[in-house]
Amino acid sequence: MRDYCPSRQEQAKLKAKKVKAKKIRRSRNKQSHSYNWQKLFFFGFSLLLLALLVVLVFYLLRNQLMKRHQLERNQHLLIMETGRAHAWVVLAPAEQKIKVFDFNLLSAANWQNEEPQQEINEQEATLYYSLIFNSFIDQIIEYPSKTLSEDKQNEFRAYLIEDLKKGKANNLAFYVEVDALTWEWATDVGENTLAKKQEQFINFLNRNTAVSYDKLFECPVAVINSSGATGLASAFAELLEKDGFSVVKRDSGQDKLASSSLLIDAENSHCQPMVDRFQQLLPGKTITTNRELAQQYRAGAVVFLAEDLAQLRIRAVDFFHEDL
Repeated sequence: MRDYCPSRQEQAKLKAKKVKAKKIRRSRNKQSHSYNWQKLFFFGFSLLLLALLVVLVFYLLRNQLMKRHQLERNQHLLIMETGRAHAWVVLAPAEQKIKVFDFNLLSAANWQNEEPQQEINEQEATLYYSLIFNSFIDQIIEYPSKTLSEDKQNEFRAYLIEDLKKGKANNLAFYVEVDALTWEWATDVGENTLAKKQEQFINFLNRNTAVSYDKLFECPVAVINSSGATGLASAFAELLEKDGFSVVKRDSGQDKLASSSLLIDAENSHCQPMVDRFQQLLPGKTITTNRELAQQYRAGAVVFLAEDLAQLRIRAVDFFHEDL
């Protein structure tokens, strides 16, 4: 039996089939290669879109947090060490600043070395020192005086953030965390006398309290002195006005009261800041709602100052205002 030998025509057909099969394989390889590149391109593009989406969500959430924790007005922090005040810090959102007044500038004064004659409990501390400095304090922070300086600003900043978060003052902590803030440290401008240095501090407080935000005219406040001590209504009304509240009435009550309290017009929704401030200054004191009684004083909020506040005021020695 002879070996089969295809004819030339058959050989040509076979060769043509091989060439065609080779072209098909090449075409398929090209298509497969192109398909792989397409898959890789779409995969990379999807990752890019996902990354952009994550960045967008991050900024949206950050903006929401900023709006949620945004400070609407200046916040005042008193820095203390073992019962002695040694610095005042102002968080000033309108100026995007943190301002520090170190009481070492008042080195000629001895008042910061004095201690209260009676121990001040935690609930009384904020109001007690507000009366001393004639300006409302929002937070009291314990921090060593030796490590408070412009050179150690970052260390102080980190401590503030941690302490504020511990105290659940998250809006203040969020503000201090902002990197774009400018720190402003008050400097001794060469004043040698105690009176001039005290005046420098008073001016610092006035610049950062008075008219730092619009007054709350929608919630007019009446201050009634029911303690029997003279001048208490005027002193407390001055503090409220510095804090942005509109005091429309200050008067003496007919009856003496033992405990201070707050009366709110229940239908006035603009009085919540007054409620918040009262709870901060006088925690645990009574807050009642009575529209008819509040209207008798022509006010949205009525603060009744009683003997408890008068006793605290007597204990608070104001080193800068002889009339307090």
